[in-house]
Amino acid sequence: MITTSELFLFIAHKLEGIGQPEGDKAGDTIYGITKKYYPEYYNLLKHEPTDSNIIYVYNNLYDKFGCDNLYAPLNFYFFDTCLHTGHKTASKILQRAINRYNAKIKVDGIIGKITLKYVRTYEDYNLTAVFNAERIHFYTHSSQRQFRCGWVNRVIKLVRFIETGKWFTEV
Repeated sequence: MITTSELFLFIAHKLEGIGQPEGDKAGDTIYGITKKYYPEYYNLLKHEPTDSNIIYVYNNLYDKFGCDNLYAPLNFYFFDTCLHTGHKTASKILQRAINRYNAKIKVDGIIGKITLKYVRTYEDYNLTAVFNAERIHFYTHSSQRQFRCGWVNRVIKLVRFIETGKWFTEV
């Protein structure tokens, strides 16, 4: 299994990078950190884009998003989804995945006791794969049509990396 530091550097260097694609609603972004939502982290990475700063910022967000409350590797996929779509949207994707097992929990974007109970309940039922399927469904139904294919490729690259530990250059 890969470490969180390896995951963070893979996301930063292979999935995110520097710059903002034209038409992306996220606004100014560096390594997936938006100026709008995380100005202090954005400025740190803009002025000192070192691997140690990337790991520092991602570690803080990993904790803020509550990723340690999830089992591996779901915690890694959830973190990347939070980084890419925001915590509330990622939480709703997780709740929709849980509801695929007829759990009927409220899809409110809040990871509380009930959601965590069902995460533990369905851990052995391949919840991670269902979460990624829900994530792909979310991306393929986005209003930002020009990014759909790239976002699906992001999930594929992340799955390959987490499952093998290797940085693939092509999908």
